[in-house]
Amino acid sequence: MTKSLSALSVLVLAAFLFTGCVGESKPQVGVVDAAAVFKQCKAGQQAMTYLQEQAKALQEKVQEAQKAAEGNQNEETMQAFQKAVSEYQTTMGGEQQRLVTLLNDKYTAVLEKYRKDSGLVAILSKEAVMAYDPAADITNKVVEALDRENIDLQLAPKADAAKAEAAPAPAEAPKADAPKEEKKP
Repeated sequence: MTKSLSALSVLVLAAFLFTGCVGESKPQVGVVDAAAVFKQCKAGQQAMTYLQEQAKALQEKVQEAQKAAEGNQNEETMQAFQKAVSEYQTTMGGEQQRLVTLLNDKYTAVLEKYRKDSGLVAILSKEAVMAYDPAADITNKVVEALDRENIDLQLAPKADAAKAEAAPAPAEAPKADAPKEEKKP
């Protein structure tokens, strides 16, 4: 029995040492609410505002095409409506994905830097943690760290992006001439 108590005592002591509970009051793990970070940080708010503006403009085009299709159902108006819906879905899906990827990459980098600078062993998602000490919640600190970053969401060059997409078409035209020259010799 004494042997069992000694072994149990050693296991409990080892568990405390392993988890860093002996003599330390500082949490070794941070907990972050990612949804709150993206909602509260400046870049997340800017991205949301931009997406709402884009959606509004595209929704107006869809509504105009829908009214035209309802007023005069023919192949042309139906195709215009389908094109407007497709443009809305493609543009919004692409912009959402681009912004989410950009923000998530910066968020991940900020989390890693914060973890290292704070001496944390790990940072866990609030959704993955069943219970935690509120002192381990670093959400506000991560928001502050993200706000200090210079995050370029590249929102303004929308017109430039449309021009860039149109530019490759003329560049491809000389390629069509190249095969003609090959046929000459």
